[in-house]
Amino acid sequence: MNPVFYFLLALTAVLAATANAVGPIFDTDGDVIFGGSSYYVLPAIWGPTGGGLTLSSLGDKQCPLYIQKEDSEVERGIPVKFSNWKPRVGFVPESENLNIEMDVAATICVQSTYWWVAPSHLPIMTFFIAAGPKPEHGEDSSRTFFQIKKTGGFHNGYKITFCSGDGGCDDVGIARDANGVGRLAVGSEPFPFVFRKASEAETSHKTIPTFYFVLALTAVLVTSTHGAVLDIDGDTMFRDSYYVLPVIRGQGGGLSLRGRGGIPCPLDITVVRATICIQSTYWQVGEFDEERKKYFVMAGPQDSGKSFFQIQKSGDDAYKFVFCPPALETGCPRCRNVGIFEDEIGIRRLALTSEPFLVVFKKANVTEISSKTM
Repeated sequence: MNPVFYFLLALTAVLAATANAVGPIFDTDGDVIFGGSSYYVLPAIWGPTGGGLTLSSLGDKQCPLYIQKEDSEVERGIPVKFSNWKPRVGFVPESENLNIEMDVAATICVQSTYWWVAPSHLPIMTFFIAAGPKPEHGEDSSRTFFQIKKTGGFHNGYKITFCSGDGGCDDVGIARDANGVGRLAVGSEPFPFVFRKASEAETSHKTIPTFYFVLALTAVLVTSTHGAVLDIDGDTMFRDSYYVLPVIRGQGGGLSLRGRGGIPCPLDITVVRATICIQSTYWQVGEFDEERKKYFVMAGPQDSGKSFFQIQKSGDDAYKFVFCPPALETGCPRCRNVGIFEDEIGIRRLALTSEPFLVVFKKANVTEISSKTM
């Protein structure tokens, strides 16, 4: 048979295979993105469109966490990893179903951080992207498949789409929640992204941002004289969120949460980490610690007998916390100062002490409290 025929047949097969082959996704350096590596998801247009992606709670529920977009363009957020695509290729393929996971060491919700489309509980049907467990075989994982596609045009970036089990795909964009926080949501205007590779140093210690513990003031924290508590700007404090900072600089930072004695839960209030305990974080006084001979202030569910504190003035520019349990038969509550106890490994914890811990309050802005979870 004519050799030209075989040549044309082979050429046709090659062209057909090429047409059906999957293409790779590229990062900002023009390198192919591979599975197992971590990448920041950043806006294709740098500037007022904000920064990368992070995790935060939605509304008054601590878990699950939702994918949030950083407001500041200088914040890269938390990198992501890709997995579970069907084509047998080592690189991350374009326009193929895959799973996306936030590459973070630990969160307040003790579970993995794979992307899931969450049900909508709002009057307006908004399907936000939440962090959830790793999809397993036999489980309904139809809400975990996404695709990465080129946007085209001048953006020179990619978009992420959610592809349900019926074969249809919807764009993933940015939608504002009830508090004005930008979050990833299905059905929004597609948002063009680029992928920037995260270095090993950046991902090896990556956690949800460690921060000075933000104290959400509620009715259980009131002044003993019913006068207004003022923040460091001299403004009256309302039922809002504030940092609790030492009145004297150089004596440590704000407040955080940490386990005690090798037991991860419950958590103590410490002077400046990430909580792994699925619980509320109301202040309460714990049981007497026989080893350390102290009553520590812990985080836990609201308890009417152990959760009553007051904020009292101490001098001209400082305040102190006191623990005031409900009045006994005498009719008078016995209030005790909340101070600092340094344990055997140097961790400074809040405890009932004779010497009070003098503090000031700095208001936390909306951006800080919406993007910072333990």
